[in-house]
Amino acid sequence: SSPEMLKAFALLRKENRLTARAHFAPLAAYAAGELKNPPKVYAELVKLRRETEVPRQIPLQVRSWRPGQQKGPRLIAEPAVSVDAAKFYLDGVLQYPDQSAALFKPYLGTNGKPRTGAGARGDLFITDKVLDPVLLEFDRLGFQPHVHAIGDRAVHVALNAFQYAQAHDRRLARASRPTIAHAELVDQ
Repeated sequence: SSPEMLKAFALLRKENRLTARAHFAPLAAYAAGELKNPPKVYAELVKLRRETEVPRQIPLQVRSWRPGQQKGPRLIAEPAVSVDAAKFYLDGVLQYPDQSAALFKPYLGTNGKPRTGAGARGDLFITDKVLDPVLLEFDRLGFQPHVHAIGDRAVHVALNAFQYAQAHDRRLARASRPTIAHAELVDQ
């Protein structure tokens, strides 16, 4: 979701016109270049959460894994807005003509043979060297990782990043619930 969409939902909640609980995953990065200054990206999402959430309106189990002392009721009947995750795009799509999902093996060309050259295996928008420490820090800040990964290579990078975070902070192994959106092609 965009900051504008999140703020629109927060306004609906404030005006008592929101009819359901809305959980959001604002975009943290669409490409590695957007993560050149990670502290700025962290600060932007923390600020967005602070501006749009009202913690007393969010059930405790939704935010119980976040850092710090979390208090509040287990059940809440009223609608609310929560910023639970940070979204990352690791690759594009499998479909022709774009074929930008990151694969281990090259796409087939129109002649049925493996393509060669730039983009033959799709594009990995964020490498593990960039993703691993950023995902870990977002996890530590209480944002569950939500990763767009369609191709087998991107899914592999996402799973390794989840493992990296859990290995570097044992609390995350029990509390964080990272997700991969799509995962259309998975390596054995």
